[in-house]
This record gives sequence, structure tokens and C-alpha cells, in this order.
Amino acid sequence: MSEFVEVSGSGSASGVPDMALLDISVRAEATSVGAALSQMSERAGAVTAAARAQGLADADLSTTSSSAQPRWDAQGQHIVGYSAWTSLRLRISDLARVSPLVSALAEAGGDAFGVDTIALAIADTTALAAEAREAAFADARTKAEQYAALAGRGLGEVVAVADLPAPAGPRPMMRMAADTMSMGGMPVEAGEAAVAASVTVRWAWAR
Repeated sequence: MSEFVEVSGSGSASGVPDMALLDISVRAEATSVGAALSQMSERAGAVTAAARAQGLADADLSTTSSSAQPRWDAQGQHIVGYSAWTSLRLRISDLARVSPLVSALAEAGGDAFGVDTIALAIADTTALAAEAREAAFADARTKAEQYAALAGRGLGEVVAVADLPAPAGPRPMMRMAADTMSMGGMPVEAGEAAVAASVTVRWAWAR
């Protein structure tokens, strides 16, 4: 019989999101790739200028992808034009600013502007992560005590602890198509977000 019992435990802690990650896109179509890129760049510049006017700093704006592709006819044989787009991520530290910000961006970008996702998050998860680890360790101890009782043994000292990668839980997220956005604003409910932790703990049997 082994001289130890080893179990895994999991735990989580929840908090109210205090920031938003806004993924947006700006698109343009034209008969030439150069014209499509030029129009996209102009519209993207208007959108980022509006974001800065709303109080976002340069560090809160980042380009995540850009592309230009030909558009083909229905038979897929002839190029009929070009599409260019760029995607950006905006970090918003105050959820109350999301609605007026989206309205300002939509006004600046017009039909070229789209909202891909709004993901809510907690800026500093240090305290929640510590709470989640405590819950995970307590869960592991509860299991170990049950196994010890079933085996007619007692738990001794902890001889090993391994922090396990916690599975990423779902983040609160909104999705909205560009053609359904209200120019008057977009309400955002914070809800809760969870931080998870997992641990494997090995106890020696009591002697």
C-alpha cells in the first residue's frame, strides 16, 4: 500500500467585472485595393480619434489584425472589387463609459464600423486568485480526509503541493451586429466573473 494519499481539488471566487475589452472592426470596399485600403485607413483614423476624444489613452488602443482581399463575382471567376478591414481592441476601465463610447465610435465610423464582441473582465484578480487557491486546497483536504476515513487511516503532513493550470471559465460577453446597434447607446450589465484554481496535494499517512 502506498505511504501517501494524493488528490486534486478545485475552487473559484467571483467578483464584479470592472473593465471591458471592446473588439471593433472598420471595413471599406472599393474597385481597387489601394482605394479600399485608403478608405479603410481614413475611417479607422476617425474611429480611433473618437476613442481618444472619449478619454482612451494610446495604451488602451491596439490593432489586432488587418487584411485586404479581392471580392469575386457570383461564379468566382472575376474580381469585382476589394475589401479591406482592420480590427482593434479597446480597453475601457469604466463600464459606465462603454455605451457613450460605442455611440461615438459608431457615429465616427458610420456604416464602416462594427462591434465584434464586448468582453467584461476584472482588472486585478490577485485577491480573487488567492481566495480561489484557498478554496481549491480546502476541497483537496476534504477529499483526502474522506479517503483516509475509508481506508481506516489518518492524514499526516503535506509532502507535496502542485498548482495546476485552471481551465479558463467563460467570460461575460456581449455580441452585437453592426446593423442592430442603437446610436443612442448600448447598456452593459456587469454581472459576475469567476477566477478558478486547481491544486494537487499529497498527504503522508499518519503514523
